[in-house]
Amino acid sequence: MRRLITLSLREKEVLYCLSQGMTTDETAQELFITHETVKTHRRNLMQKFDARNAFHLGVLAIQRGELDMNMEVA
Repeated sequence: MRRLITLSLREKEVLYCLSQGMTTDETAQELFITHETVKTHRRNLMQKFDARNAFHLGVLAIQRGELDMNMEVA
């Protein structure tokens, strides 16, 4: 049984940016947040999904239907 994962809007935005291949710095610029804040969101996302790395995070997010490819950020 899958556990429920709740994502904040900002976590969804960071996840989307990662899915677009953006670097941490590019994501920070896009979302008007700091480099460290992006890293914190990515770390939290990886914990929530129990992902081993950023690629695994993307795969798990797609499998769970958590990645909205039509999202608009910033």
